[in-house]
Amino acid sequence: IISAFENESEERRYWEIKGLAKVPCGGTHPKRTGELGKIKLKRKNIENGHERIEIMLDET
Repeated sequence: IISAFENESEERRYWEIKGLAKVPCGGTHPKRTGELGKIKLKRKNIENGHERIEIMLDET
């Protein structure tokens, strides 16, 4: 996964998976995941060969 600026002066960031997708990024960018607390990753298989990854804060 590549994460870079499309237009650095306007701080327009995107992420890209070569041959799959290039998507504008609309998220907050912490320096490390520890700033967020514990996280959980959940993988879901979706029809037609697509897969979804959910990232959630673990509040326990």
